[in-house]
Amino acid sequence: MNPTKRIEQKVISFIDEKKLLSKNDRVLVALSGGPDSVFLLNFLIKFSKKYSITVAAFHLNHLLRKKESDEDARFCGELCDSSGIPFYDSEKKIAELAKQNKTSVEETGRIVRYEELEKTARFHNYNKIATAHISDDNTETVLLNLIKGTGLRGISGIPVVRGKIIRPILCLRKQEIIEYLKRNKFSFRTDKSNFDSRYKRNFIRNEIVPSIRKKLNPNLDEAVLRSTQVFRNYLEFIDDQLNKAQKYFLIGDSFVKLKIKDINKLDHRILPELLMRAVHSKFEIQLSYNDILSVLKLIDSEVSRQTHLSEKLSAIREREEIVISKRTDGNVEQKNLKINLNQSIQIGNKLLEVKEVKNIPKIFSLDGSTEYIDAGNLNNVFILRKWKEGDSFRPFGMKGTKKISDYLNEIKIPASEKSAKLLLLNNNNIIWVVGHRIDDRFRITSKTKKVVQLCLK
Repeated sequence: MNPTKRIEQKVISFIDEKKLLSKNDRVLVALSGGPDSVFLLNFLIKFSKKYSITVAAFHLNHLLRKKESDEDARFCGELCDSSGIPFYDSEKKIAELAKQNKTSVEETGRIVRYEELEKTARFHNYNKIATAHISDDNTETVLLNLIKGTGLRGISGIPVVRGKIIRPILCLRKQEIIEYLKRNKFSFRTDKSNFDSRYKRNFIRNEIVPSIRKKLNPNLDEAVLRSTQVFRNYLEFIDDQLNKAQKYFLIGDSFVKLKIKDINKLDHRILPELLMRAVHSKFEIQLSYNDILSVLKLIDSEVSRQTHLSEKLSAIREREEIVISKRTDGNVEQKNLKINLNQSIQIGNKLLEVKEVKNIPKIFSLDGSTEYIDAGNLNNVFILRKWKEGDSFRPFGMKGTKKISDYLNEIKIPASEKSAKLLLLNNNNIIWVVGHRIDDRFRITSKTKKVVQLCLK
């Protein structure tokens, strides 16, 4: 079999084995202009009748290399025109977006590229997106993730299928593709930034992988690809177990919770992966190995013990559960806020209102959201602030004082919420633990002449 036929048959066998294409598929190819995507596009066009598919291409101009980026886009457009297939393109200032989002240029480019591909496929009714990842890419990904310590999911490499995304040439080496293109006189673009080893992936590609191939295993990519397929089979089995165990995690509007008693029902070997999945599904953040160890240590820690995780996440040990949430810096937590009488202030998604009223309802609120106080000896300026150690007040109905910290413990406020509790003060006296209880010294009596309503809604 001649070299061209051998390469094509290798891809056909891979596509058939993985069931990547079906009759009447509409396939949008991610076309950069580089050798891999040029090979993929030409292959799918050549065998479109065999598979009874429709082929189109999309190119994203990252605007990173000025004239060269524009020439890449022009090359892709001309290639599609000469092939008689639809061509779609878009421009995004990736460097600016990376700076705004405080992410690397590589990561930003990847995210935006997939977003634009998905949007284009959806708008033009393409049911599959084909990307030109090859076995070299898979090797680099595995090594990068192994170094980062991302666990089994990370070293399972690039999936052949992910949703509507397919990778039909993941079985090929770069060397095979370059030889095929030259033999068949196909033109392609060369991205010079791929040789800049300041980028992590390029360092792996240009410095590490060649040394491993030369000194340890010339068939490194094939070996890694086989291993990732085995790892992915294990991962699918683990995912089945995780799906069954996911009921033990509670994912709310701003948190992930795991009840301590439920942990004993789980196989501790799947806890790390389960934890990673739950956090990623909520916050789209990948926990590191050290993050996972920190969370698991909380299981045997005392109540209120807290640990900071990556990406401004924190985990805290409550009485019966571990709570993972975002660390936030609220406006009230940073400074004292003034509220004049008959005014209101926004606190998160709630409104705190302080106003004078003439009539007192016969039935008071039982949930602490609305209170009435005797304001005869108060001025018209109230202060809202976060509670701090040493604060104390006289809870409504009691004669003695109590520390705010003790009071919050008694009413069983979760440790993850306790630090955010607010106080309303007047003349340096605590009037109200907001949303919970007023100070008994400001209760309504038969002698009250001035009544102020405190309302959190």
